[in-house]
Amino acid sequence: MSPSLSRLSPFSLLLLLFVASISAQTPAQPQDTAPAFKGEIQVREVGLVIEPPENGLFKPEDLLVFEGGAPRQVLKAEPLRPEKGSHPWNVVLYFDRALAGPETARGAALALARQAGRLTGLGTVEVAVADPEPRVELAATVDAAGLSDALGAIAEQARKSLPPPSRPSKQQAAATATTTAPTLRRQLDRLTAFLAGPPGHSAGSGARALFLVVDGFVPPPGEADLISAEDTGDPAPPGTATAALRATSRLLAAGGWITFAMPFRATAPSREERAQNDMDRIRVQGGGSEHTNSAPPVIPMRGSGGGPLRHTSVADVFTAPESAPLMALVQPTAGTVLGVEEQLRPAIDGLARRWRVWYQAPEPAGDKLRSVEVRLPGAATPLRCPRWVG
Repeated sequence: MSPSLSRLSPFSLLLLLFVASISAQTPAQPQDTAPAFKGEIQVREVGLVIEPPENGLFKPEDLLVFEGGAPRQVLKAEPLRPEKGSHPWNVVLYFDRALAGPETARGAALALARQAGRLTGLGTVEVAVADPEPRVELAATVDAAGLSDALGAIAEQARKSLPPPSRPSKQQAAATATTTAPTLRRQLDRLTAFLAGPPGHSAGSGARALFLVVDGFVPPPGEADLISAEDTGDPAPPGTATAALRATSRLLAAGGWITFAMPFRATAPSREERAQNDMDRIRVQGGGSEHTNSAPPVIPMRGSGGGPLRHTSVADVFTAPESAPLMALVQPTAGTVLGVEEQLRPAIDGLARRWRVWYQAPEPAGDKLRSVEVRLPGAATPLRCPRWVG
């Protein structure tokens, strides 16, 4: 024992030994330890369908995506053409009998039936009728024969509702005049609810296309300029047709539904065929049974070439005053208005030439829709794509 310790009293020595033992058992505390920072940023991958430039030439790595005005990182781009048994598209054919007269429904059904093979070549096709509540007439299928049969039945039902031949134009005008803002709002709400409903018609991860059979209508008084104006995201006057159209077009675009409105009209050559019974002209070669290998249904169509009548008819679709509301509905979705048959096949084939671009963006707070734009370097105008994401 050291001399210094020998001079301590027994009590002091015991106290010193106790303190020493406690110190030995207490772990050393870290010095100057900064608190750890933990955080994360939620991101999402967004798929956006684009239409390539007219020449079809572009490099996916050159694509520039802007969401809400901010640049976003492009992850990948993939073509949407069907190949090697793939079916990249989900297609819905939607007949709104509250907004489309029998002549429009009949003409559109026959024209779509003639393109049954091309439609099912894209992917699954579903047929729905709203009268006025929507119902599924044909579940999603890739069977061209079954699709043509379903469309033929719709055409036949519409034919039975046609007025006498002496009054077709008056009847159609009366039907168009009944498209009021409340009726439009109600039917468009039913459309968006149907497309957002349970699996069956909008299920699947494929690209989406909607062929909407409705009549056009002349804009209500005071709304012509408002309907034709570009939708910048600002609210439209409540209760107007413009408000109903803009709300629906934004939801369709954000849902990925490339929309084609079909206020269908028969051109002069096809009117000459009107005397033939629809069901006689919709025939399935070789029986068309699902238990055979027969060809899909064939609906004869008079070939009329690409003469002046055809060009004039297409131009009339876009210049008619009653097309303006439908253009306001479909343009933000990267779709268009199909008013005559010569437009239909190019529209379907054009879907197979589109691409889907995937980009990364922060997960937004809330459910507000955001504008989106896709460009190529040096291009004067953006590529066609849905204008809203959500």
